[in-house]
Amino acid sequence: MKYKLTNDTITVASRTLYRIEALKDFKEIKKYDLGGYIESEDNLSQEGNCWVHDDARVYSKGRVQDNAQIYNNAQVFDNGKVSQCALVAQSGAVAGNGQISGYVVVLGEGFVAGHANLTGNQTIHWDIYK
Repeated sequence: MKYKLTNDTITVASRTLYRIEALKDFKEIKKYDLGGYIESEDNLSQEGNCWVHDDARVYSKGRVQDNAQIYNNAQVFDNGKVSQCALVAQSGAVAGNGQISGYVVVLGEGFVAGHANLTGNQTIHWDIYK
């Protein structure tokens, strides 16, 4: 096992999410580092180098796996799936049946939902200042 759920919790959409803690070193994560919040171990794979950082949240049937990274205030929920080397950061979100994989990056207020399936090398970014 690479992480465990801690007793540090938050409530999002009437769901209890638990902060994660690393149980071993992997990639840039060190043993005892605290990560973001997940609802259950079904949300974050124990395999690969995937991680939920900072105050990021994964809940409902959201799934992060492989080497995917979730940062800042990003969210993955409903049936959203983030896999391979994909990254969601800032306030980006993957929800509904949205899926991102490969080297897809979702930043800012970027939102992937519905039945969108993005793969390859793409960046989704919504900049409110443009």
